[in-house]
This record gives sequence, C-alpha cells and structure tokens, in this order.
Amino acid sequence: VRTTSNPMEVGVPVWEQDLENTIERGGRRQDKEKSMDRLRKLGYM
Repeated sequence: VRTTSNPMEVGVPVWEQDLENTIERGGRRQDKEKSMDRLRKLGYM
C-alpha cells in the first residue's frame, strides 16, 4: 500500500520523508498544452 500518490522514496513512510523541501506538485506531470488540446477536442473551449 502506497501512502502518497508519488512517494519520494519507495518503502519509506511519508512522515519520515523530507516533504518540507519538496515542491507541492513536484510528482505530478503538468502538460498544459496537451490538457488544453483535450478540452478543445471535447468541446469545452
């Protein structure tokens, strides 16, 4: 069972990881152009 969506270290509990120096969404891939293109194709824009 994973304790976070993207752990810095596999097998180390989140409370023992250094989350103070980690950017908030560092583990999440942000692809704005791809997301906007998908919204256009779906008719939202």
